[in-house]
Amino acid sequence: KQWYQRRVAITAGGAGVPSKFICDEVFKEFEFEPHIAYDGKRNVYSKKRNEEEKTITKKIGRNTYTATVSGPNATLNVRSVINSIKGDQDPNELTSITTALSVVIPNCLSRNEDYVAIKQGFFQKNQQDLFNDPRRPSMNNSQVLRLWSGIKTRVTPTEGHGLTLRVTKVFQAMYPNGELLDFIWKIIRREKRELDDRDIVPINNMIKHLKVQTKHLRERTHKLDGLSDRSARDHIITERNISVEEYFKSEYNITLQYPNLLCVKVGKNVYPMELCTIKDSQPFYGKLPGPIQGKLILKAREDPEKKIMSGRALRERLGTLCGEWLVTHYGIELGREPIVVEGRVLDPPIIPDSKDPVSDGR
Repeated sequence: KQWYQRRVAITAGGAGVPSKFICDEVFKEFEFEPHIAYDGKRNVYSKKRNEEEKTITKKIGRNTYTATVSGPNATLNVRSVINSIKGDQDPNELTSITTALSVVIPNCLSRNEDYVAIKQGFFQKNQQDLFNDPRRPSMNNSQVLRLWSGIKTRVTPTEGHGLTLRVTKVFQAMYPNGELLDFIWKIIRREKRELDDRDIVPINNMIKHLKVQTKHLRERTHKLDGLSDRSARDHIITERNISVEEYFKSEYNITLQYPNLLCVKVGKNVYPMELCTIKDSQPFYGKLPGPIQGKLILKAREDPEKKIMSGRALRERLGTLCGEWLVTHYGIELGREPIVVEGRVLDPPIIPDSKDPVSDGR
């Protein structure tokens, strides 16, 4: 039996490879069997040989993307994969097999509609905010960002054990769902009808690159560039010689409640903040404010015994979500017990020009 690797090419007007998000959205248009594993970029893995070349087009935003799947351009013998897992790997095939397993194993999570892929981790949607403190429920609504925990898998060679699967818990700061204006009030920690000059920088730091949907055109998603320098009442649309406030009233019969607030920028366009809704399940990649960093570290740290229990729980969850899919489609079964690897005790570091080792961090 063989695993087959096929090539994916996604382009838009001769441009380079699009983002992983675009690739995933385009790839969804292909009608493939459920065993197909896609790496989100250029490769597809399958247990069935299929010589048919497929091409589709899909419009996302203003761009039309063309995608072609061709091949197979490489094969992996299943026996070689099994031997690698057992530790009897052929060095010439090890890299290819490691890459294939790293794509195949987490692919069932990427197909699960209840999970969202962020970087190399998978996070269950609409999970409880780990920043919430049950002892202080009145403070939970004032949290600027949310904290999610997720699963990250990695296939690596381990001496004496062949290829092993590392399952780790990862954390990610997330934007809240809901109205952009509510998020703005939480950033500046007060609610009022105007913004001060001191509010501009902290707001821009938090909303730049944030994806929102506008209430008058919900099917469109916009990525914010920050705050504009004028309010909806003061910003004049040159082509129409009317203000943004007047434009939304005449075109969409929308009366703004906060026309004196600054608008948000999307390229050359501006939108009133009160008409924007934050798109669900968005990670925050900016620099975290100090208090939020401290909370994240407190939530993420675990003592060794709790870390072992946490690892077992992650393995059980991964087995529940992926175990049957991996056995059915690829003949791989996840082990239930963690392996024991002998650790190394390193000598404490020595400061140059000093004979005394570092002790207690000093």
